[in-house]
Amino acid sequence: MMSMSWSRLLQGEGAKWGIVGRLGLLMQVVGLGLETIADLQKNGFKSRNRHAWCNVGVWKWSTHPNYFGEGLFWWGTYLGHGFHSLPQTLIATVGLGFIMSVLKGSTRSLSTKHLEKYGDQPEYFEFQRTHSIW
Repeated sequence: MMSMSWSRLLQGEGAKWGIVGRLGLLMQVVGLGLETIADLQKNGFKSRNRHAWCNVGVWKWSTHPNYFGEGLFWWGTYLGHGFHSLPQTLIATVGLGFIMSVLKGSTRSLSTKHLEKYGDQPEYFEFQRTHSIW
């Protein structure tokens, strides 16, 4: 996971970010912001409605917006790493693939638990049917 940042550091101060690097930085900021907002909204909702399904704020638009934000962050980190050298890029690509597979597995596992807990609620069932995992 750190290989992406290490690659950027190896380029030194004279490295140019370019459009892809800047897009990566933007994706990191947006992803981290989305993940933070989603977690804050869910924590606030759950403090008032402990056993209810969270469907407020960004949770109206996605089944797991916090995981989507984390995925955006890691894609941004990958794009921002600078593609310094082929070995570093290959390591970064493997790292990104691993992170994304962990996120996907976590999302599916949590979706299964939610279906068991809230599946009898027609509104939740319809939401799951019409919205993507992220």
